Amino acid sequence: MFRTYAFCSKPIDGFIWEDQVMFWETKNPYIYFRTTTDNRIIAGGLDEKRNRVETNQRSIDKKNNKLLRQIEKMFPKLHIEIEFSWNALFGASKDGLPFIGKDPDDPSAFYLLGYEGNGTAYSMAGSNIIFDLIKGKTNEYSNIVRVDR
Repeated sequence: MFRTYAFCSKPIDGFIWEDQVMFWETKNPYIYFRTTTDNRIIAGGLDEKRNRVETNQRSIDKKNNKLLRQIEKMFPKLHIEIEFSWNALFGASKDGLPFIGKDPDDPSAFYLLGYEGNGTAYSMAGSNIIFDLIKGKTNEYSNIVRVDR
């Protein structure tokens, strides 16, 4: 289990960055951030190996302000104000991979279980793996992410 921190900014006037892309910094601990349709920034990261949420709002704010400062280093012309901040728990598999494939006990059931922030990213690849399995085709990745590994 891990604890992660996140915030949503107040709406930002004007241009934020090109193409409204999502950023995912890969150092450890990582941070990620993206824009919303109403010109806010949603950011998260600075994960910690913990099995409970933080209940002290000052501690939550301290982590989210650290996250904010890291984004402002990358975009020094932005004036970002945090409107909402929170923390949450998430689970991770031991090998960092999703579980995708047939249920070993029920071949009519399929699973696509992504964990961590990668859960959404695995959904497209997982849907292709499951589609191949349903069609009876071999998929070169199905063994790597099989449910019973």
